Amino acid sequence: MPACRHALLPHSIRGLSRRVLRRCIGWVIATSLIVSVLAAIEPSLGWLLKDLVDRLKDAEMPGSAFAPQLGLYALILGSLALVKVSEKALKGLTDCRIVIELQRELLESRSGRLDAAEISKLNFDCVEGRKGLEIVYKDFWKLVVGVAAVIVWQATLAADWLPAMLLTVFPPFVLVFVLGPVLQRVSSSVLHRVGDVTRNAADGRMQPFRREQERMLRGFVWLEFAKGCSEAIFEFGMWAIVVTLVIGEGTGQWNLFPKDLSLGKLALFAVNIHLLARPIGEIGRTYNKWRIAIPALVRIPLDADRGDRNVRSE
Repeated sequence: MPACRHALLPHSIRGLSRRVLRRCIGWVIATSLIVSVLAAIEPSLGWLLKDLVDRLKDAEMPGSAFAPQLGLYALILGSLALVKVSEKALKGLTDCRIVIELQRELLESRSGRLDAAEISKLNFDCVEGRKGLEIVYKDFWKLVVGVAAVIVWQATLAADWLPAMLLTVFPPFVLVFVLGPVLQRVSSSVLHRVGDVTRNAADGRMQPFRREQERMLRGFVWLEFAKGCSEAIFEFGMWAIVVTLVIGEGTGQWNLFPKDLSLGKLALFAVNIHLLARPIGEIGRTYNKWRIAIPALVRIPLDADRGDRNVRSE
């Protein structure tokens, strides 16, 4: 098996993930379904805005232009709000259930006996590990359905803008994957510092306790800095491409934008490029989330020490 496969999906995580997700299968399926529904209907906001702008532009009396559609607008917005609230509540319950199952796995694999360092795993690693498993019941479905829905809506309502939209968001997202291994190494280091802090606190050793606290803090700072750099790469790259496309169109070198520009289509493009940028950017963030969660998940099974060393060496 290639080394990259070991790095992204260590053997000790596979069985753990299957057991935990199987115990929470009802919550996982329900959350996956509502996340998919939300991702599918969110792009309808682009159609709503385009329809509203077109009616206002063409009508002599703006008030009468969209009055017949107020019921439809209210239904779409109300449904979207209801689904969002339900998704948030259901996901919160599923998150808690996953953490509980990971904590039980940790305790059962140690026969109910945990030292000070392993208690830190109970309170920290299980929470961090849950973020990795969250990909299965939230991020994956949100990304797949979200990207497909935005592309379908754009192709249906204004297909001539689709090439420019895809060219804007896809190239910069590839660069996000560069920092994944760095995030995994820093995350592993932070988890060890957390264990050292807990161990020194239990032993009453104040000087080592404070020293490890400072090291843990520096690790958190580096982790957040690397995550911020990853997100900045995507944002900067996307807008750099937008500026490049506009300059190219202005000089007549490219012909990606449609000739029959309208305010409605421009509004639709602006909404959809934002909606598409979110799931595309989320792919990179999800990859980074998994990289950060690997060291936590690999420390929960009984062979945690051996597995953690293998993961850190990747």
